[in-house]
Amino acid sequence: MIRLLSVPVFLLLACALSGVDGMIHNQVSYSISPEYFPKLKFEQFGVSHSTPERLGAAVVG
Repeated sequence: MIRLLSVPVFLLLACALSGVDGMIHNQVSYSISPEYFPKLKFEQFGVSHSTPERLGAAVVG
């Protein structure tokens, strides 16, 4: 019974860790090519151009 209850917990944990990994990955990508995010990704994901670029890269991730 305990193993059955741990499945949703691990699923939520995996989703949260995946989101954090995406944020970190985009921060590294932004360091390499900062013009990529404002020109392409912000429009694709609907991030406002008034959003600070580092924060926008994290939101996209």
